[in-house]
Amino acid sequence: MAIGKAIGCSRTSVRDTLLEHQKGAPVDSWVPRNSRLDVREREGFLLGLHRSESIRSIARSLGRATSTVTREVAVNRGRESYRIWPAHQRGHECTRRPKDATFDSPAYVQR
Repeated sequence: MAIGKAIGCSRTSVRDTLLEHQKGAPVDSWVPRNSRLDVREREGFLLGLHRSESIRSIARSLGRATSTVTREVAVNRGRESYRIWPAHQRGHECTRRPKDATFDSPAYVQR
């Protein structure tokens, strides 16, 4: 399939994505475990930030620790530039396996 070659994925992936889209299911079907942040919570963060609420009040309204909200916002571009979808994609990437070993990083290679 020309589409698969053009975007660098398999014919099966293209077909499955198209079928999911036609059924009305979201294309990204990743659903985080209960302990992880989901899209609805990230939306709550964004709404609270737009209303200029404190991090503590956002955390309280969502039933999360203040440190969780602080870390999520800081890692994903801060109060002024926080966006739901990039934050959700980053969360997905951070949970994927297998991961590279820490000591394989160039920062740990001895010279």
